[in-house]
Amino acid sequence: MRLRVSAYLLPALVVVVLILLTVVMIWPVAAQLGRQIPGSDGDAYVHLWTARWVRDSLQAGRGIFFTDQIFHPVGTPLYWHNFAWFNILIWLLLQAFLNEATAYSLIFLGIIVFNGFATYLLAREVTGSQPASFVACIIVAFWPFTLSNHHHPNLILIGWVPLALLYLMRLMQKQRLVDALIFAVFVALIGISRWQMLVIGGLLLFIYFLYCLATQPQIRTYRLLKLTLLTGLISLLIMLPLLWPLLSAQFSRAYPEDLFAVTEGYHSDFLAYFIPSRYHPIWGQLVFERFYSNFGVSKVFVPFLGFTTLLLAVYGAIRQFPKARFWILATFLYIVLALGSDLVINGQPYLPLPYRLLDDISLFRMIRNPERFNVILSIPVALLAALGVQSLMQRQNLSHIQSWLLWVLVVGFILFEYAVTYPMLPLTVPQWFSQLANEEEDFAILNLPMHNRRYIENYMYYQSEHGKPLVGGKTARTPREAFEFIDSVPSLSRSPKTNAPPDEIAQVGSQLKSLADANVRYLILHKNFLTVEELDSWKEWLGLEPVFEDAELVVFGTSITIGEDVPMIDTGIPGLGLIKHSVTPVELRQGMNFIATIHWASNQAITEDYDVCLQVVNTEQIAVQEVCQAISTSWPTSNWDKDEIVFEEYSMNMSPYLDGGDYSIELFVFPDGESQNRGETIKIGNVNYLTLPRESVFDPDDIYYMAVAHWGESLALIEFDVNQDVGEMLSVDLRWGALKRIGESYKVFLHLVNNRTGELAAQVDSIPMKWTYPTNWWEEGEIVEDTIQLSTESVEPGSYQLWLGWYDESSGQRLLVTQSDQLTEKREDAFLLEEFP
Repeated sequence: MRLRVSAYLLPALVVVVLILLTVVMIWPVAAQLGRQIPGSDGDAYVHLWTARWVRDSLQAGRGIFFTDQIFHPVGTPLYWHNFAWFNILIWLLLQAFLNEATAYSLIFLGIIVFNGFATYLLAREVTGSQPASFVACIIVAFWPFTLSNHHHPNLILIGWVPLALLYLMRLMQKQRLVDALIFAVFVALIGISRWQMLVIGGLLLFIYFLYCLATQPQIRTYRLLKLTLLTGLISLLIMLPLLWPLLSAQFSRAYPEDLFAVTEGYHSDFLAYFIPSRYHPIWGQLVFERFYSNFGVSKVFVPFLGFTTLLLAVYGAIRQFPKARFWILATFLYIVLALGSDLVINGQPYLPLPYRLLDDISLFRMIRNPERFNVILSIPVALLAALGVQSLMQRQNLSHIQSWLLWVLVVGFILFEYAVTYPMLPLTVPQWFSQLANEEEDFAILNLPMHNRRYIENYMYYQSEHGKPLVGGKTARTPREAFEFIDSVPSLSRSPKTNAPPDEIAQVGSQLKSLADANVRYLILHKNFLTVEELDSWKEWLGLEPVFEDAELVVFGTSITIGEDVPMIDTGIPGLGLIKHSVTPVELRQGMNFIATIHWASNQAITEDYDVCLQVVNTEQIAVQEVCQAISTSWPTSNWDKDEIVFEEYSMNMSPYLDGGDYSIELFVFPDGESQNRGETIKIGNVNYLTLPRESVFDPDDIYYMAVAHWGESLALIEFDVNQDVGEMLSVDLRWGALKRIGESYKVFLHLVNNRTGELAAQVDSIPMKWTYPTNWWEEGEIVEDTIQLSTESVEPGSYQLWLGWYDESSGQRLLVTQSDQLTEKREDAFLLEEFP
């Protein structure tokens, strides 16, 4: 005798089982309540920030739709922000008894249970089968695409859609007012949960409505029309208090098109529907490395259908085709929409799809990412699978026990395929922010780096600890006006988006003053988000001592007074000095440059331009080399106000004619064009200069009497030898002479020219002695021997000339042959070495 279970007890049992399965399937969310929250992306932090903002605004009696807590000092409207209104309502109730993170995670768990149970009720209406309905329930609850949207708690809240569909079915068939009213409430809840869902989920309701009208003429009544209009009106009235501020702001904003601005939308790769989840505990890593790397921007989310689910859906579609027609249509439509503008298979586009026609429709542009249609795809697929389960269990050749064993296997296979190792986000906050919270004054802070949204999302979570406004922030649709201050400070400008400091901006002090004037007290470098090189670059650019540093943060103040907060080295020029200097590297080989890094400062306004001279000083305190230039070409000293800091780097090449040994690097400052009015000499560093031994011969007579060609007054060719016996190479031995010290680096070239066509058949350009001995190292009277090899591997047989010449390495200008027996030849910029028949 079969036990009859109460109509109320069985759904309750389904809920209990769903809760237990949810705890297991998205483990360790339940185990980490209050310590971590579900998510792999900082959007979860933003949802938590949004809920907190709503709570605090209600408690303070201020408006919800504008915040001054981000994008300081401008603030930003929140009309177009992604408010998860239903989630926030439940969170407000729970956080009154639990901590904020626990409330957030419980809502996340509850969404999974709710989605499954709502689908169970719909499937029970469609199939009349409890076992089949439970299969539909777990498919939607643990749908891989839903579970992979860890950080979108209101995108995955789709339970209102199957409930709305359930009462739409009843409304179409029975045309009762009560069904219309309940349907209207569920439609409103779809929108209140997330406005985008009115398009993504509402589309399923709309096509069902049209399908019923097209296939059931008897329901086309005047009463149905009135009830339909009534449901629309009631839904609108319910949503209006939250929807009207958005619509009103949209119609009055300066740039209404920004709401529909398109970024690179995520779309599904067709192959991804058949590739198991990247989060699966057994084969997740394997499939991620093998397949997901090909899925481009879509590789974060998992549209996997499930092999068992797919087989059941196909079986249900075939066995119960009349009942399955709408669900087949909906499945096909949602897959086509989720694929986006092009059919892409394993990363390769094949053909355009209908979504291209929808791209210019505002409602679809507002969705941003076509693959979001996958979240609703779970419903028609689950209903097809439920029909498949129903058909399997009704097979006459199966006993009652066999049917239930088959059902258990089906449920087990689905749960196994959908299993995940759920990612979690930590709730840790750097300790210094607790100290910051104790500073009672009103001021803002700047966190760096600031142009990566994932870092910004962390900063918004940290705000829960310190409560200070932030420069920058993130909302779902940030209006361009919010970036007004950021764009006005060159060092913060969004272009280029890089973690490195703005080295091209010299005026560090002016940048800090812009922040201080906007009541931004601290600039904070986050070590976890910067490479060691980026962190060191920021420290070097700022040139200041931090007010705090630990393993996580480096904190700098923005309000500084030169001479008080920051000591200044006097240059002898009133108001002008140095606060930091260095010379690198400290050991130089011949031909290397040293970099002098200087942080200049002013403790009063500077009214004229000044230059700086860098000197190389030997151990006898004699300046043996000097280079002078403007202190700053990008920010001349006449622009400097009080408390300016200017970061400059000067590169200087050590003369190759200096002896090896220790030298000091010194500088002095003087008014532009008045070097006689020099300031104090300041030592800024030391270098050890390592010279190469000169192994050349010095014989000025040989150069003068034996030269066969001269290039200007600098270079002479004494003798040469062309050797053709080295495989497919021409080997040319050259003996050069320096007529005087050569201040420039010249490159030597060999050109093999076709006599008949005049075309260049082969060439080689190089610094002498295989790039090791540039001409600006050559001493007067020095003889340098060199060998140059020219490949002739690709040269066709024929008559050729071999030409030799020089050109300036920096300008490319060729040197003219000024003395040679060949000056009557057809080239004056090269010397003819050989002719080959």
